Amino acid sequence: MLHTFAVLGGDARQHYLAELLTASGFTVHTFAVPELPNTAASLEESVSQADAVCLPTPAVTSGAITGLSCLTPAHLLSLLPERAVVFGGGLGAFKTLLQKTNTPYYDLLQNSALAIENASLTAEGALLLALQAMPIAIRDSAVLVTGFGRIGKSLSAKLHSLGAHVTITTRDPKNFPAIEQLSCTPDETGRYHEGLSQYDAIFNAVPAPIFSVEQLKALRPDCFYIELASSPGGISPDALKPAHYIPAPGLPGRTAPKTAAQFIFRAMCDSPYLSQPEVL
Repeated sequence: MLHTFAVLGGDARQHYLAELLTASGFTVHTFAVPELPNTAASLEESVSQADAVCLPTPAVTSGAITGLSCLTPAHLLSLLPERAVVFGGGLGAFKTLLQKTNTPYYDLLQNSALAIENASLTAEGALLLALQAMPIAIRDSAVLVTGFGRIGKSLSAKLHSLGAHVTITTRDPKNFPAIEQLSCTPDETGRYHEGLSQYDAIFNAVPAPIFSVEQLKALRPDCFYIELASSPGGISPDALKPAHYIPAPGLPGRTAPKTAAQFIFRAMCDSPYLSQPEVL
């Protein structure tokens, strides 16, 4: 049974997650969590007292725990008590280290329900950014959504419901009929047979360089490019970013952190390490 959690780093999602855990009767230590005090004199003290550690989403950025640039995954593991559980979103390569050290862990983004909810929150946040930035209405605008995964599907549906003319790209032409069933225009990721000069906004959800230097030159100067994908994003590393480039990482934590934290808590309760009879 887990009784004590160390909630570390991250964004406002960690703040609300700490509150949810506390309200559920757990002892919670926080360190470097936005707008919450450190509950121990040092990071080492916070972690050494914990049965489980709650890392941010994503858990690791530039080789360190997100929000704690001085804390590498290896250093964190050296501080953990034996058999303490690591919870985190998008553990990635960190999993190899966890497995080598026989450290129990749960990658929150492997939880399908959380992935679906995060996609919806990301789409909602992307709409908010577009509405705030663009000088025109979404209605009757021409928009391109790259990627036909969870985020692409959710965002396209929301844009279409607001009256936008939506083109969705996919690497697999077999998805074209499904895109057409959504009343959207299909196109091929990376090739853009429909052309790029027509769009008022581009929402990229593909975490790979899918826009070349020449393709980006085809964009109109007033086109807004909203980067939803994780690193390296959709723009070729040797290309200049569009004039209206909007980086949008971690939107659930920026635009709906309290709701996002509730979904994270539910995912934790789905894990084999935490059983909670009343999930908020």
